[in-house]
Amino acid sequence: MGSLFNIQWLKMNEKKWLLAIIIFSILLRLFFLTDVPNRTDEREVFIWIDDSARSLVEPYPPGFNFFVKTIFSVTESVFWTRFVLVLFSSFAIIFAFLVAKKMFNSETGLWAASLLAISPAFIVYSTHLRAYALLMTIFLITTFFLLKLLEEKKHRIWQIGLAFFYALGFWFHYYAALFILVHGILLLFYFRHKLLNWLIPVFFAGLLALPLVPLLLIQLPIAQSNAAGYAFAPLSIQGFLNLAATFLFLFIPLSKAFFLSDFWITIFVTIFFALIFSVFCFGLISLIKSKNSKLVWLTFGMFIFLGIGFLLQKIHFWARYVSPSLGFWMIALAYGITRQKIISPRFLGYAIILGFLMVDALLFLLISSGQFGLVYY
Repeated sequence: MGSLFNIQWLKMNEKKWLLAIIIFSILLRLFFLTDVPNRTDEREVFIWIDDSARSLVEPYPPGFNFFVKTIFSVTESVFWTRFVLVLFSSFAIIFAFLVAKKMFNSETGLWAASLLAISPAFIVYSTHLRAYALLMTIFLITTFFLLKLLEEKKHRIWQIGLAFFYALGFWFHYYAALFILVHGILLLFYFRHKLLNWLIPVFFAGLLALPLVPLLLIQLPIAQSNAAGYAFAPLSIQGFLNLAATFLFLFIPLSKAFFLSDFWITIFVTIFFALIFSVFCFGLISLIKSKNSKLVWLTFGMFIFLGIGFLLQKIHFWARYVSPSLGFWMIALAYGITRQKIISPRFLGYAIILGFLMVDALLFLLISSGQFGLVYY
C-alpha cells in the first residue's frame, strides 16, 4: 500500500508524531491570532460580557460566553483569550487520531490528525471566539467515548464522560443535540443491545442541560424572526449553489472574489479542490463498501449536520453550523488516502498537506486584508 512509515515503527513512535503535529498546529495558528475584538459575531460575546441580558436576543446558550468571560477576566487580552481557545480546541486533533485509530489503524489516525491540524477551516474557527471549534472537539470526544462504550464491558467511566460532554455541548450550542442524534442512529440500527447503556448518560446530560429550557423558549421566537431574512427555499437553485459553496468552504475557506481575482490562484483552487473532493468521495465509498457497521455512522455524522441546515433553511450560515463535523470530514479524507491504490498514499497525503498549507497562506493574506467576514461564512 505504500504506507506512511514502517507499521511497527509507526506504532512505537505515534505519540511523538502526534505531539509534533499538535505543536506545529499551535505554532501555525499564531499567525492568525490578533488582539482585535470586533471580528464578525465576536462582538456579541463582548457585548454579553458587559450585559448578560444580551443572551435573550442571541439564540445561543451562555456556556461559551462564560468560558470567554472567565479567560478574559484573567488576561484582559483578546490575543491570549484566543490562544487559550486554540489550546482547548487542539484536543480535537488528539481525538481525531484516537477515533480514526480505533476505527481503522494508526496510519489513518495520523493522517487524520495531520489533515485536521492544518485544515484551513479549522484554523478559521479555532482562532475565532465562537463555540464551533470546541463543538467539533466535543463531538470527537463523545464519539470516542461512545466507541469505548460499545466495545468494553465496564461502562461506568464512559457513561460519565458521555453525560458530561453531551451536557457541555448543550451549554455551548443547541446544535449539540445533533451529536446525540447521530449517535442514536448508530445504536438504533446497529447496536440495539447497547441502547440502554447509552440512554443512561443521555438522560443525565438532559438533566444537566435542563436549566437552558426557559432561556431557549425565550430565544426561539426571536431567532426565528431574525433568521427569516437569511432563508432560501431548500430546493431552489440558490439553495443548491450554497450547498456547493459549503463543500468548497470546508476544504478551502477563501471568498469567491479573492480566489477568482488571480488567474493562478483560480487554477490552484480548482485543481486542489478537485483532488480533495475525489479522495474524499473515494473515502466515503470505501467506508460503505467495507460493510462494517461501525464505519457507516461516519457518513451520518457529516451529512446529518448538512441535512438539518438544509431543511431549516439555514443555508446562508451552513458552513459554521456544519463545522462541528469537520473532524470527520478529515477522517474520511484520510481513509481515502490510505485506501486508494492508484499512487503512493504517502505521496498523495503529502500533496494534500502541501495544498492545505498553500491555502493557509492564502487565507492569511485574505484575513490580513481585513476581509475576515468573507472568510467566516
